[in-house]
Amino acid sequence: MPERIATVCRALASEPNLIILHQLALEPDLASSELARRARLSRPQTSSQLSHLAALGALSRRRSGPFVHYSIADEPGNPGSFAPWRLVRETLASPARACRSWRADSILHLSEDTVTLVGEPVARAMDVIFDAATAFGNVRRVQLVRLLRQQGPCTGVGICGTLRISPYAFWRHIRKLQRRGYVRQRSPGLWQLTRTHKALFHHELFGIVVKALS
Repeated sequence: MPERIATVCRALASEPNLIILHQLALEPDLASSELARRARLSRPQTSSQLSHLAALGALSRRRSGPFVHYSIADEPGNPGSFAPWRLVRETLASPARACRSWRADSILHLSEDTVTLVGEPVARAMDVIFDAATAFGNVRRVQLVRLLRQQGPCTGVGICGTLRISPYAFWRHIRKLQRRGYVRQRSPGLWQLTRTHKALFHHELFGIVVKALS
């Protein structure tokens, strides 16, 4: 499961993927050629991104003659799965709620071309998705969250020993999780999960991650 979570979150930390998902959140059942036009991506790039998202279970496909139409997939029924697609769809379709407390003064992770294409409110939604997902795009960070979930507060030394990582790698991973509000130091040297996250989307994605790891 950590590998699956990391793979999905890396896909969410991708501007082309977020642009495509935004178009499908606005209007499902679009053909790849129409998606390429709306997203201002080349057809080969669009086809590559769509194939990757479909392989992750993010998209459903419907063939109509020579064309394949795509929609964001419904959630699977398996409670142990990790598929945050409904949350992503709702966030991109109605960005204000999930991004209410997200940085009002800047967009951190997206290019100016993307902001111009989708508009600032949607760009903020993409920005918060990108930021939250990046924290879980590494298997070690997902394993670290699972360790704290299962064992409760742990020391850095204990985490390094259990995960077999260097102190340098530990600090690199823990700082990324800490900056997003997923972990905190309860006391010097003792780390734990937290429920105080940077924005509502961070909180909701964290909940899906933790549920999948339970």
